[in-house]
Amino acid sequence: MLHMKVLGHRGTVMRILAVILLSLLFMTPARAEPTKVMVGAYVNDIQAINLQTDSYRLDLYVWFRWNNPAIDPSKSYEFMNAFNPSEHVRTPSYDAPQKMPDGSLYMVVRQQGEFSAKFPLQQYPFDKQELLMAMEDTAYSTNELVYVPDDKAIKPVTLNNHIRLSGFVVEQPRLEVQGYSYPTNFGDISQPEAAVYSRAVMCIPPISKGGWALRSPRC
Repeated sequence: MLHMKVLGHRGTVMRILAVILLSLLFMTPARAEPTKVMVGAYVNDIQAINLQTDSYRLDLYVWFRWNNPAIDPSKSYEFMNAFNPSEHVRTPSYDAPQKMPDGSLYMVVRQQGEFSAKFPLQQYPFDKQELLMAMEDTAYSTNELVYVPDDKAIKPVTLNNHIRLSGFVVEQPRLEVQGYSYPTNFGDISQPEAAVYSRAVMCIPPISKGGWALRSPRC
């Protein structure tokens, strides 16, 4: 009788172990959290606004701060509304990412070039527009990387106080982060669905001395 109880106990244990092993085999691995990249910008100069070509020339510094040493978002970012992208000048402030006191990595890049906004001018000269710069990471979707406005900076985005633009009074900018989805996988068959990318949008509202403003409805 005792022998039968021992065998029955062993059988129960074996069944439990079998269920555990099967659960482990079919268990979906937990998805790793995306790397959070703190971003910010300093607009050093607004050099020109061209209403005829829907473009404007800017000189700005963009910074990144992150913790994952396997990536470098300062090398994989792209401005999605660059005008004449081949003429943009990108100058890193350091040869390699700098280590911060909290252990994070930090890089600043100076970006100089023209951007496009497609100004709606139906109500000219009382039209309202804004200058914007839309930045995305070209290598990683939101499953792997997300931008976050830098809350440790004095301001996530700010302007040079000495900017003077003839005909305009320039107001302070703002920074917003949103997910942006493309209706395509760009031919990448390893991506069964269209990916979502983290997009940082920096908006500058210049207002003219006459009281009418430049404001974009997309920002």
